[in-house]
Parts: sequence; structure tokens; C-alpha cells
Amino acid sequence: MEKTKIFANWDELESLVNSLAFKIINSKIEFKYIFGLQRGGLIPAVMLSHKLGIPMTRNENLPNVLIVDEYIVTG
Repeated sequence: MEKTKIFANWDELESLVNSLAFKIINSKIEFKYIFGLQRGGLIPAVMLSHKLGIPMTRNENLPNVLIVDEYIVTG
């Protein structure tokens, strides 16, 4: 099965982050921190941090951490 890459511009990225923030808020799951995987995950993680008012962390091993990456390779 061939993998297809989908690229998003800044407006699309902001829309996707807004959609994800809405889903997180409605999930009733409370995260204490956000951790963005280096390279691709940092930008959407920072955007979510601002939108949700949740601080960023450099330690992904803390409890209640939302780990953010920008893509899925293997599902």
C-alpha cells in the first residue's frame, strides 16, 4: 500500500489545530501539560498550548501529558 503525503498551509494548519482543540475541550479529558515531538510536533503543540491554556513541557513522562506530532506513518 502506497502512503500519500498530505501537506497543509498555515490556514489549514490553524483550522486543524482549532478542530483538535475543540475535540479536546469536549472530551472532558484534562491534560496538565503538552509535549510536542521535536521537528514536526512542536508547532502544532505550541498552537494547542496557547489555545487551551495548557503549559508546554520538555518531559513526556509526566502524568496527564498530551503528546503532539504532526503526522502518522504507520497508524
